[in-house]
Amino acid sequence: MKVVSFRALALASLASLAMATPSSAVTILQYGQRSVQTEVKVATVNAAAGTTTIVGRNPAGANVIQVDYSTLAGAEAPPNTIGEEVFNLTSTGDAVVANNRISQAFSGTITYYLGAVAANQILLQATLTNAVLSGDVGGSGASLDISDPPRQITFTSSNVAIQNLITANPVRAVAIGFTNLINTTTPTGSGSGLQITGTGNLATIAAFTANQAGTYSVNPTAVIPEPSGIVMAGMAMVAGLGCLRRRRRQLSRA
Repeated sequence: MKVVSFRALALASLASLAMATPSSAVTILQYGQRSVQTEVKVATVNAAAGTTTIVGRNPAGANVIQVDYSTLAGAEAPPNTIGEEVFNLTSTGDAVVANNRISQAFSGTITYYLGAVAANQILLQATLTNAVLSGDVGGSGASLDISDPPRQITFTSSNVAIQNLITANPVRAVAIGFTNLINTTTPTGSGSGLQITGTGNLATIAAFTANQAGTYSVNPTAVIPEPSGIVMAGMAMVAGLGCLRRRRRQLSRA
C-alpha cells in the first residue's frame, strides 16, 4: 500500500482546491437488503489460492438477494420499489492489518435489477477494480468503498435516467456497509467477527456471512471543496495580497 506524505498531500490538496469547481454528488441508486434474517452475503475462502469470494445467497441457495430501493436516478424511489441484486467479488490482494483494522482489495461485478433477474431490467451494473473491504479485527461490521478516480469503476444501466446521469458525471463512488457479520471459519467458530485466515501472500479475509446496504453515486468533478475551506483559502489570498501591497509601499518610500 502506497503511503503519501503529509507534505505531498497538502500540496495536492492546494492544487485540487485551486482547480476545483463547486459541485454535488448525485445518488443514482441506494438500496437496503430485504429479509435480512434469511438472505445474506456469503464469503468463501480458497485457501490454496489465498483468496476470498463474496456472493449473495438466498434461502434457495441461488446467488440472488432481494433489495428495496430507496433512491433511483437522484430521486426518492416510489414505495415498495423492489428488485434483485447479483453480487460477485473476489479478493485481488493480500489481507493486511493496521491499527487493529483489516483491509483487503476486491474486484468484480454487482448488478441490480428492477423486479426479478429474469425480467432483465438492469438498473445498474457496476464493475469494480480494487475496491477496499475494511473493518475492525473481530468486529461485526465492515465497509466496501471505492471511488473513481483514483481506482476504476464502470457503471452501465438500461434505465435512461440513470444512464444519462452516468454519462454526464465521470466521477463514480460506491459505499456498501456490512452488518451482522459473523465469521464462519473453523476452528475460530461462529460469532468472532471479521478475521484473517492464512499468512503471508495467502492471507485473506476469513469466511463470513453478513447483511448489507449500499449507495452508488456520480459527480461531475473529483474534488468538492468544503465551504469553510473555500472561505479560508479566500482569506489567505486576501491576506497575501494585503501583505504584498504593504511591502510595495515600503519599498517605494525607501
